Amino acid sequence: MKPHPNVLSPVHVADVVVEVEIEASPQVVWKALTADIGRWWPESFYCGGGSAPGRMLLEESPGGRLWEDHGAGDGLLWGVVVNRRRFELLELCGSGWGPVTALMRFAFEATPRGTRLRFTEAAFGRLDEAGLECKEQGWRFLLDCLQAHVHGQPAPQWSAGAS
Repeated sequence: MKPHPNVLSPVHVADVVVEVEIEASPQVVWKALTADIGRWWPESFYCGGGSAPGRMLLEESPGGRLWEDHGAGDGLLWGVVVNRRRFELLELCGSGWGPVTALMRFAFEATPRGTRLRFTEAAFGRLDEAGLECKEQGWRFLLDCLQAHVHGQPAPQWSAGAS
C-alpha cells in the first residue's frame, strides 16, 4: 500500500499580549490607529509585494479591511473587522502568516494619563516558539510606532531580535 501523500501537522495555539500607555484620550488613539494608520505604519512592515510602494489602510466598520494597497489592484489583506465599539474595542479576524488564522483585538481603556491600549492576538495553526516570539516583537514595535506618532515623536527603528 502506498503512503498517503498528505501529512498531518500539529496545530498550536498562541496568545500574544502587548500593552502600551499613550498620553492621549481614547478618541485620539482610535483616530491614530484607524484613520491615520498609513502615517505611522513603517514601510519595513509591509508584507505584500506590488507594483508600487504600499500604503496601509484600516476601514474601521464591521466588514472593513486592514490591508496594504500597492496600487493597480495589488495588495495584501491582513484582516477583516468583525467587532467594533468605537473608542473601546476593535476586533479583526485574519491571517497570522503561514498556515495560521488569527483573531486580533485592540482594547482601549481610559486612564488618568490617557489610554491603555491592549493588543491581543489569538492565533492557531502551524506555529512554533520562534514564530510566537517574532509576533510579540513585531506587535510591540508597531504599538511603539503608534505611541510615538500620537506623542509627536520620531518613530523607533526596527531591530529584528530586539525586544
